[in-house]
Amino acid sequence: MKKLITICVGLIVAGCATTTQLEEIEKRLARIEGDLYRVEVKSAPKVEKPEPPKPAEPKFVPAKEVEKNVVDAKIDAFLKEYLGVQFGDSIDKFPEMIDNRHTMERVVPVLKKFKYFDKAVARFTHGKLYRVVFIADIDAKYSLDSTNEKMEQVFADLGVTLGLASTAFNTKQGAKTVDYASKNPTSYTLYRHVEPHDWFHFGDIRPPRGFRRYGASISDYGLEKRLEEEARKRNEELRIKANATGENLPDPE
Repeated sequence: MKKLITICVGLIVAGCATTTQLEEIEKRLARIEGDLYRVEVKSAPKVEKPEPPKPAEPKFVPAKEVEKNVVDAKIDAFLKEYLGVQFGDSIDKFPEMIDNRHTMERVVPVLKKFKYFDKAVARFTHGKLYRVVFIADIDAKYSLDSTNEKMEQVFADLGVTLGLASTAFNTKQGAKTVDYASKNPTSYTLYRHVEPHDWFHFGDIRPPRGFRRYGASISDYGLEKRLEEEARKRNEELRIKANATGENLPDPE
């Protein structure tokens, strides 16, 4: 457009354009100017709406109860392989008593030792096994520091072997508050015993003279409670039956 205006101005200055030509030029300039500033509605390329991001594939997370059952099964398998026992076993399978005063505590023959653990004892209630302790007696000729260091690793190895954390046996019996549900994903309760501080809970089973004793305890306290409740119900039924035995007392005359 600038070029055309320059030509027109040049024609006018030179005096070469007639009146008619000037009018025609003005009309053309008006049309061109109108085209330049005309508002025309146009369609832009279609804007594709971005697809929402796909949710990440959920990872499989087993329910806590499922995880607990798996760990329980692993512990059951361990007890069967190493000690030949399972919770609920009859006391009749273990005739060797620890002493004559504690008839519900028995010696368990070890089928396969674990590291230094090569002895075992068990506790029963109402004739059924609910607790086992794997025992290691270490000669006191070895320094206490080296013994504790080695046994610390053994407790850690045992926890991992059972499908638990290496700290699974970090709790000593007699601890005032223990949240087992969050500490270990298992129905069973795990303790460590270190003689002489917290050991004497199984009759008269002191270690041999000149030895230090360590123990790893696994207990099914849920089973113990069920057995206690079943016994309570049986006793209550017997009491009711006994109270009803005999003739009915007649009314007074």
